[in-house]
Amino acid sequence: MIILKVIYLGLPAIVANSLPIIFAKYQLLEFLNKPVDFNLKLFKNPLFGRTKTWRGFFVGISGGLVTGYLQAAIYPVSQFIRDLSLINYQAENIFLIGFLLSFGALFGDLIKSFIKRRLAIASGKSWWPWDFLDATLGSLIFISLVVHLDWSIIIISLVLCPTIHLLANFFSYQLKLKNAWR
Repeated sequence: MIILKVIYLGLPAIVANSLPIIFAKYQLLEFLNKPVDFNLKLFKNPLFGRTKTWRGFFVGISGGLVTGYLQAAIYPVSQFIRDLSLINYQAENIFLIGFLLSFGALFGDLIKSFIKRRLAIASGKSWWPWDFLDATLGSLIFISLVVHLDWSIIIISLVLCPTIHLLANFFSYQLKLKNAWR
């Protein structure tokens, strides 16, 4: 049950990390498909790269907010959801929770991209284990600003995230949302 609780807590981050791939694949909201680094470079390498876009941030955070709102909406009407929840969605500012989890996931990915560019690792190239941990670490750091998480939840999140990442990549590849399975 604790694994389901961790996944449920992280749903806004999972959605935030997934939606940019879908929107990019189907070329939705193309007017927002602009790099967040404005194509600036640091020592001849992009700050983040062309795949880190305003569209990704907009749809990721929006999706995370909607997910958090839906979690809060079903919280009072479902005992199962209340038992599954690690936070009381009625007592917390759900928009802040949804924002911190989704922004944290995207920010963690952005920081990883920044470091990869400094190390001259190409965009899309695997960088183990950080490809698995970036979004999880980011969302955990940001959510910890307002919600106390027990160390066991943090450890389970960090151990569980590679499995979720691999499953998400597998399904994204099978659905032809990604060109490579890694």
